[in-house]
Amino acid sequence: MRPILFTLGGLAIPAYATFLTLALLLSWPLTLGSAGDAPIVETLLGLLGTTAGSILGARLLHEAVNPRASGERRQWLRFDGGMMAMGGFLGGALGAVLLVSARGGDVLGFFDAGAPAMALGLAVARVGCLLKGCDFGRPLSSLSRLPGIRFPSWRARYPGLREAGSPAYLEHLRQGLVGSQATQSARCHPVQLYWSAAGLLTLGWLLATPQPGRFLRFMFAYSVLSFGLELLRGDRDRGAWRGLSTTQWLSIPIACGSASALVWG
Repeated sequence: MRPILFTLGGLAIPAYATFLTLALLLSWPLTLGSAGDAPIVETLLGLLGTTAGSILGARLLHEAVNPRASGERRQWLRFDGGMMAMGGFLGGALGAVLLVSARGGDVLGFFDAGAPAMALGLAVARVGCLLKGCDFGRPLSSLSRLPGIRFPSWRARYPGLREAGSPAYLEHLRQGLVGSQATQSARCHPVQLYWSAAGLLTLGWLLATPQPGRFLRFMFAYSVLSFGLELLRGDRDRGAWRGLSTTQWLSIPIACGSASALVWG
């Protein structure tokens, strides 16, 4: 894995932040190209609200399910981790609603235009997760023939990083799944790749369907995929209650609501 993509003038460029930024930037031209005759100012405001709201929502949900000591909150504005995708989608939706509706614009029309960008952004952002080793999958049995992935310690190659290794490696070290001299995590599900593939498949599906209703289709697909793929996650900082993660609990009403709107709307 490669948590640092490259160094520019002595500044380390992190992979996670780079791919998250790329996902957000790609959403602008794709949404503008799908907006049709919608006023460009309205679309730009919606994109601005989505971008700011998604970053804020992703951070807030992560903070809500992972309360930290007050001394650690100075890291709140870091852009290299500490976010939850479900919070990003919900925050982005709220931001768009606030700015588009303030001009009396067509909120649902904006969402339908932006749905393919959401799917593409999901696929791109998860590459950053893969390179950093966060949002990793459950360990695979030694007998499993499924293709797995191992995440490394970073001590030798990246001595300047705050963490001594990828999140997967450190978690497996804490759980005793690997020894203190190990240089890699245990073999685990490449959930990040599953998510990227799911995002691309969803993108293809959305582009093959009429634009009206695309947002509801995306939210239904995303919530169902989230519920299922969460079962394969191995990281523990997602929050859980009665055996289900925070994302799974949020996925249930979203899936039910979007399915109902598609059928009876």
